[in-house]
Amino acid sequence: MSISAYRRFSKAAHRITVLYEATVDSYRLLYDSGRSRLRNEDASTAVHELRLEGTTTRRRPLAQLTYHARDVYPQMLRSTLLIRLVAVYEAFLTDSLRELAERSSDFLRTDARIELSQEHLLNLAESQEVEEFIVNKTLRSLSSGGFKDIAKFYKKMSIDVGPPSVALRDIEEIHDRRHLYVHRGGTADDQYCSRYPFVGATKDVTIPVDEVYLLAAVRLLEDSARHVRNQLDARFPLPTWTYERGAQVLADGLEQLNLYSGRVVCGTPLDLNLPLPESGVPLKDVAIWIGRLDNRFKLLVGGTAAEATLYSKFIHLAEIRGELTKVISEKLKR
Repeated sequence: MSISAYRRFSKAAHRITVLYEATVDSYRLLYDSGRSRLRNEDASTAVHELRLEGTTTRRRPLAQLTYHARDVYPQMLRSTLLIRLVAVYEAFLTDSLRELAERSSDFLRTDARIELSQEHLLNLAESQEVEEFIVNKTLRSLSSGGFKDIAKFYKKMSIDVGPPSVALRDIEEIHDRRHLYVHRGGTADDQYCSRYPFVGATKDVTIPVDEVYLLAAVRLLEDSARHVRNQLDARFPLPTWTYERGAQVLADGLEQLNLYSGRVVCGTPLDLNLPLPESGVPLKDVAIWIGRLDNRFKLLVGGTAAEATLYSKFIHLAEIRGELTKVISEKLKR
């Protein structure tokens, strides 16, 4: 299965595009109908009734709505949608890493340092949530740092955020323009002007988001997201379950049937040749099958009530030794 975060981003980008198209068309109809009415009504008193959700309505000056619908409202809409577009794109980049952590933790093996109290470290060790803690801390740090930090992180993984035909600076410009709209009302600063001279921006003057720019930004970020997804799927393919049969078979005579699932932390606690505690019976003699997916496992075992006690104790001892974690036991048959 491919990175699902891409599907969410693609759907959001499509909805942003359709929202823009539908709303701009509504503005055009409002402008045309407003001009027609103003030919016959007094512009100082004419109003237009807007219907909101439910029964709520608003009465607004017709002249203001009409002429703002031509340029002011479309510009505000595009700049607002640009902010939303970049937000869902950055969410795609971080959500993809969270999904990736379910496939492999290799990309987390960096020389980054984490400062923890002894109490916190011991709590993580006891709960077996070290990896989850590192994932959350890494993603929070990347989200706070913004696109440039995210792009650098991907680069260290040998993943290019920009497709071959796209300069990374073009994607950075979209993020920086969004940043200016969030923090400066869309006006350019010295850093933006010097970094992107091809835009022709002037300091303290609003940078417009016209229709061509917005739709091009949607396409560019879609191309980037698709490129990232393809690289991640190629570099970190989704693993598949592998199964090994035990000596036991499903039969009506089995007194007890249990399904265990969880994660292997260390060692080989699920070697089918290991003997059950207090007996010389190897695990394979009561195992029907064992499935493995990276460090995850599913183990279907069956036997007599006495054997059920033995393999339950076998799993429990492996948990106590820290060899297994997040173990769930389901009794399927008495």
